[in-house]
Amino acid sequence: MAIGVGNVLKMDELLLNFVFSCVDVGGRIHELKVSLQPDYPFSSPLIETALPVPLIFNWIEGASTLKEVYDLFCEKSENFQDFFNTMDEIDSQTWVLEPKVPHYGSCRRRIVVGENVTLVVEIDPSSPFSFPLHLSFIGASHLTDPLKRRLEDNEGRDLWDEDLRSFVGNVQNVLDLTLPPKGEDVGEGGEQGLTSGFECSICYSLSPPNQTNSKMEEEEDEVRGDESEDNQLGEQGGFVYCKDERCGRSFHPSCLAQWLQALPDSHSSFGSLFGSCPYCSSQIFIPVSRKVVI
Repeated sequence: MAIGVGNVLKMDELLLNFVFSCVDVGGRIHELKVSLQPDYPFSSPLIETALPVPLIFNWIEGASTLKEVYDLFCEKSENFQDFFNTMDEIDSQTWVLEPKVPHYGSCRRRIVVGENVTLVVEIDPSSPFSFPLHLSFIGASHLTDPLKRRLEDNEGRDLWDEDLRSFVGNVQNVLDLTLPPKGEDVGEGGEQGLTSGFECSICYSLSPPNQTNSKMEEEEDEVRGDESEDNQLGEQGGFVYCKDERCGRSFHPSCLAQWLQALPDSHSSFGSLFGSCPYCSSQIFIPVSRKVVI
């Protein structure tokens, strides 16, 4: 049997590159991108999907077919229904900052928890209702420390109820808070005032000007740095934070370094560059020994 013309979304004139579609039991459309090599079918085609794990097909030279690859893709898509449901819940019921365009190929999400605080979570695609593979907070220490203590005091892993089958419900129960939906005013100044706490307060971007992808997108399979060092420096998730509790603004290290270097009263001491916060004028610093691209 053939794949069927109705399942072909795109193909080039040379019939070497194809995009096939597959509709799972939940009604979601998944795309399979296939590029044929010059010696096809004696070599395996290049395969690209948006599944949370790589699609591995043992290609038999001269014997395997694209229909077999497509069938395996559809089978794997059905196997991740619980994962898809979990990611749909997160994407529809919370304020997702990263990835900018959420997709099933990413197991991580950075979501808004409260004013100037976000949560980075990585869902296990093979066990999406269990405690996340990774869970960390991003924000100034005076804002994130209470949440970390709440997670520890509540013994988060013990309180996490897989039978609830809800990531949002479990996070809210464990942290004893309500996750705001996108656009909800959880801080002063409405949505604009809230968003400024998640972006760099100098360039107004999640990513540095010379960086196309976010830190989370580039380090999808890695745990973020040394959190103990981040806490000492007031830096988390690729940001440096003003330690004045009345401010707590976030800055990219490279943006803040440029700002401080332009100030006439900034100074260096013990491997760090000191100066005034661009917003509240409180003292702020950044280690100059770290690799900061300017």
